[in-house]
Amino acid sequence: MSRPASSAEPLRSEPRERLSARDRDLQVLELLRERGSATRHEVQEVLGVSRALTQQILARLRERGTVIAEAESARSPGQRYRLA
Repeated sequence: MSRPASSAEPLRSEPRERLSARDRDLQVLELLRERGSATRHEVQEVLGVSRALTQQILARLRERGTVIAEAESARSPGQRYRLA
């Protein structure tokens, strides 16, 4: 049995607003202010951007001295980021 054809448009997600680098930096700084610290993956999930873009943002903030990366724990190779 086949399903009847639907005249409705397929569901599409809303296009993401293009944010400037400054706006993304501010989002990360606000996240870190609220949470105290976050992993790269947590930042990536909140911003909804790629891993590569997340790494670029965090590297830029580290270079400016506004964010510090710390080892998550002795058993984990990941890093947590916090405000400097």
